[in-house]
Amino acid sequence: MSKNNKKLNLLGINLENLKDYLNEYDIKSYRAEQIFNWIYKNGVFSFQDMKNIPKSVGKKLKKVSTIEKFELLGKSKAEDGTIKYLWKLNDGETIESVYLPYYEEGRHSVCISTQVGCNIGCSFCATGLEGLKRNLTSAEIIAQVLQIQKDISKEEFLDPSISNIVFMGMGEPMN
Repeated sequence: MSKNNKKLNLLGINLENLKDYLNEYDIKSYRAEQIFNWIYKNGVFSFQDMKNIPKSVGKKLKKVSTIEKFELLGKSKAEDGTIKYLWKLNDGETIESVYLPYYEEGRHSVCISTQVGCNIGCSFCATGLEGLKRNLTSAEIIAQVLQIQKDISKEEFLDPSISNIVFMGMGEPMN
């Protein structure tokens, strides 16, 4: 992404691409690993909360990039610990995700959406009534996992840690 384009969502790129991107703005490449650690190991979505990133770098990053989160519209928890989330995407569309704890096996799974709507049209499912609206971006897929991880974490991010990610439900990811 060049300096003339819209803000880059940092959730949508890998570490090497982030290093290249930071280089465009004369930010040292080692900052990419620091930023990745804040996002993926600490659940931090704000540059100002990244303690080892200088304020000047944080301000520059805020002008050219973002770490987008979704608005949580609804959350319901079942007796077995399963949690269903309803998210409002930044374009106003909505998706669902589900946290599935398997305490006995020590697994913490999430079922995430890859599409808004669905074009399959199964008779038992309401998701496909309006058809497929669009595929989610990689950043939107990653954001679901990170926001659920943040929600289920107790005193420390990644405790418990999501161990499995499944793609099913809203949309057909292999279609």
